[in-house]
Amino acid sequence: MRFQLLLTNLVLLLFITSCNQQLQNEQKDEVSIAQPIRLELNLSGNSRSERFLGTFDEIDRLTLDINRIYGNKRVVTGKELQKDNQTSKWIGSIDQLIVGFEYKITGHAFKTMDNGSSTEIFRGEVLHTVKDGLNTLSLRMSPILDDRDLSVPRITRVERPFQLRTGESDNITVSIDTVQDSEDAEDGKLFYRFRVVDNFTGMPNDDVTLSGSFSKETGTISQVGDAYPDIISLYTAPDNESTRKVQIRVTNELEIGVTSHFTVYITDNISTTTDVDSSPVILSLNGERTGFSSLRWTLTVKDDGPFSQLDVDWDYLFGEELDFNEFEKNEQTSHQGTMSSTLSGYRDTDSGMLLVTVCEKNVPGYSGCSYGSEASTSISLELLPYAFQQPLVCDGSDCVTESIYGMGRFGYTYLK
Repeated sequence: MRFQLLLTNLVLLLFITSCNQQLQNEQKDEVSIAQPIRLELNLSGNSRSERFLGTFDEIDRLTLDINRIYGNKRVVTGKELQKDNQTSKWIGSIDQLIVGFEYKITGHAFKTMDNGSSTEIFRGEVLHTVKDGLNTLSLRMSPILDDRDLSVPRITRVERPFQLRTGESDNITVSIDTVQDSEDAEDGKLFYRFRVVDNFTGMPNDDVTLSGSFSKETGTISQVGDAYPDIISLYTAPDNESTRKVQIRVTNELEIGVTSHFTVYITDNISTTTDVDSSPVILSLNGERTGFSSLRWTLTVKDDGPFSQLDVDWDYLFGEELDFNEFEKNEQTSHQGTMSSTLSGYRDTDSGMLLVTVCEKNVPGYSGCSYGSEASTSISLELLPYAFQQPLVCDGSDCVTESIYGMGRFGYTYLK
């Protein structure tokens, strides 16, 4: 009898405990009900238009994907926020978030392209524990790499006024073509810039009264059919007798381009004539890692004059002090050939800019090839860290590459 009484009390106790636990769970669920949460985002990050798809000022749409850490559940997809133009913050209200829970918030930033399509140019994510009321987040955005294979522009013809009277105007016409490394390379938009530079230093001269002016100093051109239209700018000479060196630079969307210089003579009371510039044309630029600390560069150059009369100047700017050596010049035809040089001391982490200038030696007063020389063409290429790493060469599962480890500076590392 006593045993039955104890058993009855135990069952009753278990029942009361179960009901109490259920009541607590219901109260907890009631507290955790999703409620409207206001988000305020500050964006930060690095924006480099020459290497990536866009810059911060081109962002015109921002969406969020939100995952709840507990249960790893996606609760929001593609939620679009609105930009406050006064504070530059992106603001929105979201209903599916629970106060006190942690979420992974992923932001997607888009820009509208010329054809009307929307392209994602930045992406970033942050962990955030939701609080009641306004939630302010700092979302660091990483730019998305522009991995397109773009063709490189080249200047094929420059038609300029050889002489102008002071204050007189005439057109400068530049014909553009592109060089493609592969069949998959795209002919994208090209950007051009005219400016007058100092005859000796090559630095820009922005004083219009001394340098003259252009009707179209900068601009953008796109393909019409299978070709690019000519770039035409009306140049107005300054009100002083002088010799003006004009620079034209054309680049693709990754800021890889070509620069050419020519001279316009400003005189008084002399009729104008038209001449055609005959600067060299750089057809291609190729870089190859040839050793632990060396990069071999090869230019293909064409000119309407003899190839033997061309000179070249190799420069490495904005990086470590590296040397050029092992110069070669190979004539393929009387008007075309290759020029090569080795950049010594290169390391995987180096970043700088390669600047190569090709000059005609048979011009009056020639004293050496350098950037901005008369009858010259220059091409520049930014070197990114790890862009020219030595590849692994594998035989089955055994791979080898030069390394600073293992057998020393010129040793090898074997990987399996």
